[in-house]
Amino acid sequence: MESKKYPVCFAAISFFISSQLAFFVSGAFASPAEDMLKTLPDNTFAFIATSGGENLNPAFKKSTLGAIWYDQGTQQFYHAIKNELLRKISQQLPDPNKLEYAGAVGDLVTKILQRPIVIGYAGNDNSEIPLYAFGIVDTGSEKEEIETVVKKVEQLFLKDTVEEIKVGQYLMHGIPEEGVRLYWGWAGSYFVFTINDTQHKVVEYLDNKGRPDTGKFLENVHGTGDALALYVDVQKIFDIGESFAGRGNQLAQFNKFKTAFANMGLGKINNVTVRIGFDGPDLVSNGLIDLDGPPAGIFTSFKPINMKLFDLTDKKAFKVSALNLDFTGLYDTVMTAPEEILEQEDYQDMQQELKEFEQESGFKIRDELLESLAGPMLFYAIPAGVMMESPQGGFVIIAKLKDKALFEKTIAAVEELAAQTYGSKIQISTQKQNDRTIHTLVLGPAAMMQIMPTWTIVDEYFVFAMNPPLSSSAVNQITSLTDSIMSVENFKKVTDRLPGNIVSFTYSDSKIQFKQMMTKLQQFWPMITMAAAGGGIKLPIMLPSISHITDDIQPSSAYSWFDEKGLRSFYKGCGVEQGFAAIAGTAAGVAVLMPAMTRTRQVAYRVTSGTNLSAIGKACLIYANDHEDKFPPNIEALIETVDLSPKSLESKYKPEDSNQPSYIYITGQNAAENPQNVLVYENPKFNSEGVNVLFLDSHVQWMKPDEFKEALKETYDRLGREMPQVEFGTLK
Repeated sequence: MESKKYPVCFAAISFFISSQLAFFVSGAFASPAEDMLKTLPDNTFAFIATSGGENLNPAFKKSTLGAIWYDQGTQQFYHAIKNELLRKISQQLPDPNKLEYAGAVGDLVTKILQRPIVIGYAGNDNSEIPLYAFGIVDTGSEKEEIETVVKKVEQLFLKDTVEEIKVGQYLMHGIPEEGVRLYWGWAGSYFVFTINDTQHKVVEYLDNKGRPDTGKFLENVHGTGDALALYVDVQKIFDIGESFAGRGNQLAQFNKFKTAFANMGLGKINNVTVRIGFDGPDLVSNGLIDLDGPPAGIFTSFKPINMKLFDLTDKKAFKVSALNLDFTGLYDTVMTAPEEILEQEDYQDMQQELKEFEQESGFKIRDELLESLAGPMLFYAIPAGVMMESPQGGFVIIAKLKDKALFEKTIAAVEELAAQTYGSKIQISTQKQNDRTIHTLVLGPAAMMQIMPTWTIVDEYFVFAMNPPLSSSAVNQITSLTDSIMSVENFKKVTDRLPGNIVSFTYSDSKIQFKQMMTKLQQFWPMITMAAAGGGIKLPIMLPSISHITDDIQPSSAYSWFDEKGLRSFYKGCGVEQGFAAIAGTAAGVAVLMPAMTRTRQVAYRVTSGTNLSAIGKACLIYANDHEDKFPPNIEALIETVDLSPKSLESKYKPEDSNQPSYIYITGQNAAENPQNVLVYENPKFNSEGVNVLFLDSHVQWMKPDEFKEALKETYDRLGREMPQVEFGTLK
């Protein structure tokens, strides 16, 4: 009796395992972003999707980027900067409620990005507008919270303009305006927003339970969780572009562009797909440019890399990149585009300008410079602190030559062109070493930072380095071919399983690269904080210390290759060199630029005011033409007599509570007066730095206070009148 149980148990276990495998294979374990693709309407030709922060957070926390982000020091640093910038922005806003508006929008975006979302474009058949945009969010259990934030945004921004719209079986909200048409609302647990979906295709598709499968979009590219999935149907974009061109009577011009794309091989692109996700400590990216048939055009210019090229790389390098290009083929292919797109006369002008440049420079771009290059090229970087002769480190570029004599002739012409262009500002030193000539360009300030571009030719290679010591080191490596980066264990690790026909490759020792970046940032951070302090912003004095996290960072690699589907790309690494560098760079950039916030606004005001004065000047000339060369009694008269827009008489500098005029008009003049006379100028009381001035000849000029007062006095002297008192105020 007992023996009969085992087959039954075995059968039950087998059934369970097989059912789970079937469940997995059927796509039930697809990422939330992939599941969102089931909601895409027909004719979707481009989208970007994410699995959402809630789903990605467990994997993100395991990654190096996540460990850095959630570190206590990083969080304190981030919130200190965020709070300080919000404080500064709130001071700059004339309406304090605008900060509340920005906060509401920020809350909505934050909550939406926590959930799976897809944003895309689709074709709009039988419609005046051949495409529409949409976004679909699976709000799930967060629907109530997101709905509350949506209502708040509606009340703040759209209180008096929203109307209810019946979309299928759902009641949604929209804006009753001609032109761009919007609607948004709820279809079950999905939050939907659309632009120009006049036929309500998005909701109609959701009502029909969506797409049965998502295979056609991402089936050819592997994904890991889908922090980001991007897809673009290039052929559909061509079709929609053709539709637009046909409606705008631009079909002939569009066909020229289409032919130019075809000549460059870009017309063979079916679609582009990229998927990015987290795998343990690493960020992983897979991409594919799907081609219709064998590569053509510019794609044929990419040639396979011989890995022996890396023997030329110094063992001390922390970053190295290589590619192999048919430079003349690429040039010939790219140059077919202007010939196809430009009018014959414009194309001939371009060719003539190119010919004149080659005559003046003394070398031909295609037939000498590019023709002398064999194709393989190598770039590598040496970190600071490992070479006594070059303590700041630097970079080296090595290019294999096809015609050494032709290249030497070209480089001599380049040197001569540089000497003619910069004159005494630069010096070009030439030294003989054995059978080689070393050329060094010296520019004072740059030389103090060990930046002295140096180039030479050794064997069949052109060597370009940041300074002479790096050049000497590169030459030694080429001549000896010993102890290269090929012997480094980390390099071996990332090159162990490469495809056999890669056309580009980059290796990074991410730990060293990140430490180098942080060292540079630490050096500049005091200057950044001082610049920010000048704009009234108090930034943290110190950057967060995260060395305890980055000590375990592994190397990264990125490469691309062709297969039967097209051009593929792959990246695997901690993502620190891309992700954190971008974050730090953005934070630093914001800190530096924030003090210029007021300055940027003033420049914008200045441009707007100058445009107003230009419009006033043209209106005055029209008035004078109709009134015996006499200008109007006042500029307000131009509104009725020549249809000048009332907005042209209002300056952005003018305070809201002021009843003084934005512009001051000098009456009693006519078109026959001195053209250098001032006709209209901004009210100086609204600015301390200067004013825009309209002269009688209709040109507008921004002038500093002393310069303006002198021009105004000369005007009144010529008119035989006494100049009124001029008082400059303060910046708005």
